[in-house]
Amino acid sequence: MLLPAGERGMSARKRRPRRQKRRRGGSAGGMLFVVVLLAVIALYFYGSEEKSDQSKSTQPTPTQSASTQPAPEQPAPTQSDPTPPASTPPAPAQPASRPPNAPHLPAGNEVQVHFIDLGQADGILIRSAKNAVLIDGGEYKTRDILINYLKDAGITTLDYVVATHPHSDHIGGLAPVIRQFDVKEVIMPDATNNTRTFEHLLSAIEEKGLSITVPKVGDRISAGAIKLTVLAPAKDFKDLNNASIVIRLEHGKTSFIFTGDAETPSEREMIASGLPLRSDVLKAGHHGSRTSTSGDFLDAVRPSIVVVTCAIGNSYGHPHKEFLERINQPGRNIALIRTDEEGTIILASDGREIKRRTPDGEKSLSLTGSLIEFKVKELLQSFGLQTPKR
Repeated sequence: MLLPAGERGMSARKRRPRRQKRRRGGSAGGMLFVVVLLAVIALYFYGSEEKSDQSKSTQPTPTQSASTQPAPEQPAPTQSDPTPPASTPPAPAQPASRPPNAPHLPAGNEVQVHFIDLGQADGILIRSAKNAVLIDGGEYKTRDILINYLKDAGITTLDYVVATHPHSDHIGGLAPVIRQFDVKEVIMPDATNNTRTFEHLLSAIEEKGLSITVPKVGDRISAGAIKLTVLAPAKDFKDLNNASIVIRLEHGKTSFIFTGDAETPSEREMIASGLPLRSDVLKAGHHGSRTSTSGDFLDAVRPSIVVVTCAIGNSYGHPHKEFLERINQPGRNIALIRTDEEGTIILASDGREIKRRTPDGEKSLSLTGSLIEFKVKELLQSFGLQTPKR
């Protein structure tokens, strides 16, 4: 598939405030009033979320259960990778009957970003009313969760499948996706890995008669309303994490950055490139590792929301303490959203603002609302108070 003219340019190459001592009289009463007021505000926001949650079906979905099973995150898979040998490709996927909790279709010029809960892995669906792009596909063992999610979303065609880098928690589920869906083009970095998972992906690509496009920094990728720009890798990194393809989505006045597992060296290259980095939403690199999402990169991107894709109780301790300290640094005003706490996260942009969406399509908190909720929670915790349970 060819990109729009003039846009392709593809290379054929492969922190807690200290408490003040109480004073007698009016100041103590004033402090109590502030605490009560903040608690009421927090209850309002959380109560609204509970009400929304109660309206959903009580039947658990695959994406809600994925993060309960920690999965190996980063070490490169070995030759004993449990990926089965390639088999005869099945017929292209047909849309499944749409259950009540299926992802809602984008309306009008809306572009949705789905951070699919695949445990300690990445799988991101970008979709508009007519087009879809998949960035990474999680581990092979969660392939059915990914495939069923795509089918429930009514996806039959993927304009692009982007494999950010050849680690199993990013490419493990892509071979089955390529075999079951109509994939128009595959984008990968000029990096390889001596694993069965990687070989399995290459076999699926070959079976479907597809070729691999290796992008270069500055390339623009277009699929209808979905407009992407490649930010990295800027050079041939030997480390596979830094070889990650990093992409910026721009929709009207809103923008997102998807980093794969890119770490500080790649972030430095992106800052030095001079390309626009300022974005509303940043997908934290390497599952919230201390080695990614540096202070300099955060200051360059200046996100309002940072999304972390990780599993509950993962053995790597993601997100790391150092990463959280950078996110919570005073003045950055960043709201943190995590798939291990919230499951699949859907953000929708109409080109003017970004809103959270529940899987059944009901609009929830706006981006500003999410930031207010985060700050209320932070203030309550600074007074040693617990926030209400969801």
